[in-house]
Amino acid sequence: MKKSIEYSLIIFLIVLFISVDVLLIFKYQRLKNDSLSNNEDKNEDKKEEVKEEVKPKPFITEYDIEGIEDDEIKNIFSKYKAMVASDSFGEGLAAYKVLNSENVVYARGRRVDNMSKDMSDIVNYNPKYLFLSYSANDLIRWNGNSESFIEAYKKSISGILEKLPEVLIIVNSVIPVTKKAYTNKPGLKYYNEFNDALKEMAKSMDLDFLENSRFLTGDDSYGADGIHPKRYYFYMWGKQMASYLITKESN
Repeated sequence: MKKSIEYSLIIFLIVLFISVDVLLIFKYQRLKNDSLSNNEDKNEDKKEEVKEEVKPKPFITEYDIEGIEDDEIKNIFSKYKAMVASDSFGEGLAAYKVLNSENVVYARGRRVDNMSKDMSDIVNYNPKYLFLSYSANDLIRWNGNSESFIEAYKKSISGILEKLPEVLIIVNSVIPVTKKAYTNKPGLKYYNEFNDALKEMAKSMDLDFLENSRFLTGDDSYGADGIHPKRYYFYMWGKQMASYLITKESN
């Protein structure tokens, strides 16, 4: 009888130990699975974070000009210390009093490959924002060779950044011309190719780009030469640059 009790006790203890071991193994496996699951969740979160980090910023080329009055453009440029460097199109901004003279530097016949002649005026003003606008003269100069045009543009931008490393450069589009204009000067007909190349350059250099062709609706938008737009265009262009500045400063 005594031996029977001892055997029963031993069997009970063995069963108890086995049950405890099984329970411990189960808990360990559960903790391990929970840990792996948490790690997987964390890894997924990290992947999402990486995806968000590498997400490219939107390439915005047009800005809303509604609500900006003609006489406000000057004040906005002065307030945010902005400047335009250009050719005879810059002269239009000054002549039509879209901008104050201190906010625009220009010369007739100026091209992107010789705009360094205006560098001293740019450096003296020391703008926070610098809008570049070179168009018709470059189309004639490069006569369809958009690669050389872009090389010259990049070189000029590098020269600006050497002098003014903190300046924010914005590239204005090459605008269309009339058929009459490029019939007389064949190089002008490449405006679309040059503008596409300029846009890609801006993307590759992480520069902002303004598309201004939407303000030209037909041949009646131009003066007699079919190259230079009429007065209203310069106010539309000025408003778009002003809208860009407001948007940039509010972000």
